This record gives sequence, C-alpha cells and structure tokens, in this order.
Amino acid sequence: MRESIPHELEKTGELSQMKLNVLMRIIARLLGVLLIVCLIHAAVIAFPQTIFTNSVQSGAVSVYFDGDNEQAAAHIANEAEWRVRGSGYYDSTFSYKVFLIHNQFVYEYLSTILNLPGKAQGFALSLTGDAFISPSNVLALGNRTGRTPKFSIWEGDTVHTVAHELGHLIISRMLGRNRWKNLPHWKQEGLPEYVANIAAVKADSTQSLSRRYEILQDDGVWSRTAAGKQYGWDRIHYEAELLVEYLIEIRGLTMEEIASDGVTKADVLAEIAAWTKRQQNPLKGAF
Repeated sequence: MRESIPHELEKTGELSQMKLNVLMRIIARLLGVLLIVCLIHAAVIAFPQTIFTNSVQSGAVSVYFDGDNEQAAAHIANEAEWRVRGSGYYDSTFSYKVFLIHNQFVYEYLSTILNLPGKAQGFALSLTGDAFISPSNVLALGNRTGRTPKFSIWEGDTVHTVAHELGHLIISRMLGRNRWKNLPHWKQEGLPEYVANIAAVKADSTQSLSRRYEILQDDGVWSRTAAGKQYGWDRIHYEAELLVEYLIEIRGLTMEEIASDGVTKADVLAEIAAWTKRQQNPLKGAF
C-alpha cells in the first residue's frame, strides 16, 4: 500500500504535465490566430486601396471609393484638389490618397481597429498618408446642423471634409508628425481648416474674415448646438480657422511661425477682436 503512493503521485504528475501541454498548445494557437488577425488589420491599414476597386484622380489627389458613383467621386476629387492647391501648401510631388467609404460596416471596422469614433466624418493617418471619409456621416451631421455655418466642418460638405483631412496630412508632413501631435488643439485643427477653406473663402465675396468673425460672436447662430452636442458641434474649429487665417492673411506669418510656442491663442484672440473693430470703424482705428 505504501509503495503505491509514489506511483500514484507519478501518475498525477504526468496528468498535470499533459494538461499543461494541452494548455500551452491552446495558448500558442490563440496567439497564432491573434497574430494573423493583427497582420490582416495592419495590411488593410497599410494598403487600403486593395479593398477598393474604383478610383479617380485629380492632380496629386487619388480618390478610392466603393459603389459605382464615379461622377460624384470625380467631383469631390476635383474640388478638394482645387481647395488644397489654392491654399498654397499643395505639393504636387506627394501622393494624397483619399478613401470614400459608403459602406458603414467597413468604415466602422477601420475606425474600431484604429480606436477612433465610428461616427466621425473622417480621419487622416499621417503615418501612411491616407485619409478616410464617411460621406454618410458627413451628410447626417449636415442634416442635424442645418448645414451652417458655411465653411465650417458642421456644414456637411464632403468636399470640405476631404480637404480638411488632406490638410492634416499636409501640415503633419510639413512640420513633422511628432511636432504636429504636440501642437495645441486650436493649431492642430485651425491649420487644416485654413488649407481646406481659404481658396473657397476668397472666391466668395460674402465671406470676409471680419464677417465670419461676427458669425463667431453671434450666439444666435450657435444656439442650435444644444441638439448636436453629442456630435461635438461647437465653435472651436470655426474659431481656430479664423485665428490661423488672420495670422497668415493679415499678419503674414508662416506655418512654421504659427506652430511656435510664442503664438498663443489668447494673444491672437485679442488681436483679431481689435482688428475686426478697426474694419468696422476704420476712422476710429486711425487715431
């Protein structure tokens, strides 16, 4: 009886080792599956054009799209390229890739693996130089905001959204990705908004800088934001674009100078407020 105890312990040890081996094989297989999934995700992000069969091009801007509405995609490519070119920061040697994703499942899949909100109008990946846009989300937001104010991300214009995301790619490439990531939010968004809007703004005589500054101050324009709070409808992006536009068009600063720590939001807000008053009362500002 006593001699059987070591034998039983030996069996127990063998059984434990077998269980451990089985567990290790299961873990190895799970890790293998996880690695394959990660590689698939990485491949989709690195080469998204492989899942889109249709594309159009305008200058250095290539627009890939699902569905068969080539005319609409061509219009967006042409208009977005015109806007970016008109900003003065267009680089014809660089390839700008835009993906118009009408399939919401695909768009939310990409958003999820990148840990981004699926209801966003679009997003840009400076690491790969790609911009992803959901025309459905753009249209939905425009319907909720009444498509105002004009020349803002809240107007629900796919061309504007595409140009804005291209602006992110342009600025991050110009300043360097790490420097761009550390900019204050108003510069991060104001610089791309300038790139996206300035050509269109200059072509519209009713949308002067001083006029749009008045819109920024008009609570009545923004009173409808309560219904759209969950979509982030506020004045931040609109204000940021005006500040950057003032610095470039009125002060004559470069992007590099605007990105410096010495240019602060508080100072620029005070400057643009005083400048706007002088535009309204030119004689008063002369004394």
